[in-house]
Amino acid sequence: HDALPILVLDINDNAPVFAKKRYKASVPENASKGTFIVKVSASDADKGVNGEVMYTLRDGAESASELFKIDERSGDIVLRGNIDFETAKKHELKIEARDHGGLTDSCVVIIEVSDVNDNFPVISLTSFTNSVPEDAPVGTTVAVINIKDLDSGVNGQVSCSIGKNIPFVIKSSLRKDRKS
Repeated sequence: HDALPILVLDINDNAPVFAKKRYKASVPENASKGTFIVKVSASDADKGVNGEVMYTLRDGAESASELFKIDERSGDIVLRGNIDFETAKKHELKIEARDHGGLTDSCVVIIEVSDVNDNFPVISLTSFTNSVPEDAPVGTTVAVINIKDLDSGVNGQVSCSIGKNIPFVIKSSLRKDRKS
């Protein structure tokens, strides 16, 4: 008695599964559009078309889709817009992997923006004496200036100097504004 061959067909009974639930990447704020940031990857145990995975970006923040895009086939995330460290130091993206049967998994991608020295120090005159009497004592304050640089860390540090043959000196008040 010859046994008849039985053909077992695969059904879509497995959801995609991301390799990691949380991905981290860093990108400098002056990176150009099209810069590769990170690749996400999900696998599906089903065979053939049932095991094919498509990736989509689910906005974590309103502007996420304006700044980043994901290749629906490869999972490569690239820069789509201009990022600015002084506007946002970090972006959180929600990524979904979906198979052809509609089964899904999701992960989070944290993209940290690194600071670049791209801001000039800004000097503002907060008070000024129009005239100084010739008998004014040494150490008399004639002007108060404020200097700010929006960059962070070493990039935000400033130094001031005044011409050598001028009878004035710059004294630091040593007051530091704290940024939150």
